[in-house]
Amino acid sequence: MNKRSIRNYIRRLRLKHYNMLNGDNYKFAGFDISIPNDTAFNLKYSIIRNRYEESEQKLINKYLIPDTNVIELGGSLGLVSKLITNILNSESIFVTIEANPNIISYCKKNIYLKRRSHTTFVENFAIAYGTDKIKFHISEDVSCSRVANNELVENIEIPACTLATIANKYLGDKSFTLVMDIEGGELDVFKYDREILKNCGLAIVEVHSQIIDGNGFKEEDFLGLARDVGLFPIDKDGSVYALRRKN
Repeated sequence: MNKRSIRNYIRRLRLKHYNMLNGDNYKFAGFDISIPNDTAFNLKYSIIRNRYEESEQKLINKYLIPDTNVIELGGSLGLVSKLITNILNSESIFVTIEANPNIISYCKKNIYLKRRSHTTFVENFAIAYGTDKIKFHISEDVSCSRVANNELVENIEIPACTLATIANKYLGDKSFTLVMDIEGGELDVFKYDREILKNCGLAIVEVHSQIIDGNGFKEEDFLGLARDVGLFPIDKDGSVYALRRKN
C-alpha cells in the first residue's frame, strides 16, 4: 500500500467515524448545511475538516461588510453562500448564480435565511458571453463542474447570462461586491463585463491558474484585466484574491 492509498484509507476512516457520531449532518463555517447523499468523498472530507473553500472563507470574513450588495457567481451547493447571507444585513441584496440544475435545490436550501428571504435570490445560469445557451460539464465532484470545452456525455445544455444581466436586473446602478468561483470563467468576466465592473467596489475571486493556463493565459493576465477596471489586489490566500477599487 503506497502513501496515497494509506492517506485515503485514513481519511475514509475519519469520515466514517464522523458519520457514526453525526449521521449525515454536516456543518460549514459553523452553520448547519444540507448536501446530497452522493456528494463526492473528497468534498465531504474537506467539509468535516473545515477545509472546503478555506481561502474564500478567510477573505470573506475579513473583508465583506454587512451593508453591501453581493453577487456571487458559482454558488455550487450554497455553502459559501450560507456564510455570506449570515454576514449581510436584512436589506442588502444578495444574488447567487449556479449553473448546475441538479444542485439548485440544495443551494436554495442552504442560502435561505428568514430575515433575508425578500432580499436573497438564486438563479440557474452559466456565465458566458455571446450566446444564450452553453454546454456545461457535470462533474462527480460538483465543486469542479464548469462550462464544457469538450463533447462528453456528462455535458448538458443550460441557459447562459452575463454579470451585467444579473446586476442590471437586481441592482440597477447600485454598487456591489463580487464573489466568484467559476472554474476558469473569471477571465471572461473581467474581459467582457468591464462596464458593469465599474460598480464593483470589492471582488473576492478564485483564480484557476491551471485552467486559464490551458487556454493560453496567465494569472497576470487576470490581474491586468482587473487593474483595467480599477480593481487592485489587497490580499491573497491560496488561489483566492481580494481586490478593491482605489478611491
